Amino acid sequence: MNRAELYAQAMAALRRDRQRAITRAEENKQLAYDRIPRLLVLDNLTIETGLALAKLGAARASAEKLAEKQAALTAIEDERAALLRENGFSSDFLQPKFSCPVCQDTGWDKEKVCGCVQRKIRALRRAELMKSAPLDLCRFDNFDLNRYPDQPIPPARVSARKIMEGNLAYCRQYAAEFSGDCPSLFLSGNAGLGKTHLALAIAGELLAKGVEVLYLSSQTAFGTIERDRYLDGGELLAEMLEAELLILDDLGTECLSPYVSSCIYRLVDSRLNAHKPTIYTSNLQSQKTVNLRYSEKVGSRLFGECEILLFYGEDQRLAHQYAKE
Repeated sequence: MNRAELYAQAMAALRRDRQRAITRAEENKQLAYDRIPRLLVLDNLTIETGLALAKLGAARASAEKLAEKQAALTAIEDERAALLRENGFSSDFLQPKFSCPVCQDTGWDKEKVCGCVQRKIRALRRAELMKSAPLDLCRFDNFDLNRYPDQPIPPARVSARKIMEGNLAYCRQYAAEFSGDCPSLFLSGNAGLGKTHLALAIAGELLAKGVEVLYLSSQTAFGTIERDRYLDGGELLAEMLEAELLILDDLGTECLSPYVSSCIYRLVDSRLNAHKPTIYTSNLQSQKTVNLRYSEKVGSRLFGECEILLFYGEDQRLAHQYAKE
């Protein structure tokens, strides 16, 4: 969903919340009226006295008359509150219980959009992300380093496990200290080595902090952009350009066309120039390979401007499958 759709859904959810709160308050009011008939009399007196006070104010009545009417209104409210307490009801039992006390589920805090709307949008974005990726399954605490070989990789004399331990630590720190000043990441290695797992672990941490995260597979994203290029494909690209953090998974799996190639260059270049962090995961493992698939401009930006994390080891998906068998 794009931002406009998320906003519309968030506002619709608030309208439902507001209507539920008002309906529940009406049900509570009827319950209280049945048990305490005097409450209905007092509520009618409140309306009459309030209207009388408003008329006095409009007529610029004396301060004494206004104070007298205000005192009568206060006395009615005090009697009402006492009756509720005596009958075991809370003082706010008859009031709607809005999910947001600031905007009372209208979505507006005075003349600006209420913060609860943004919170609902983030919740919707998280739910959307969870549909397309196993967010709850991809956490830092269940990234199993023991699945990576502990034998040195020639000629580096460092094991895959040691390298992956460093990648895990780096990604943890990246999530903990995330800001707009963070570098973009290029997670590179063969299939099944945990690139998507760590990218989604970062996403989960940041979504919990309220960061706007957009996760897309490269194949799906650019397939949609190509298909809808004459309709609203530009809208998805705009979402990708504007996201606070973009995670583009499996770069290199998309079907290339001249149009898609130009969009990839625009995405990489624009987000770097705007200092918007992006996490790319890819099986492409060298700048030369990226240059050949896209262009030297794309390769130089990805390998020259991104923090490169190389992933080594054996395909963890296959290893897990064999372990179950």
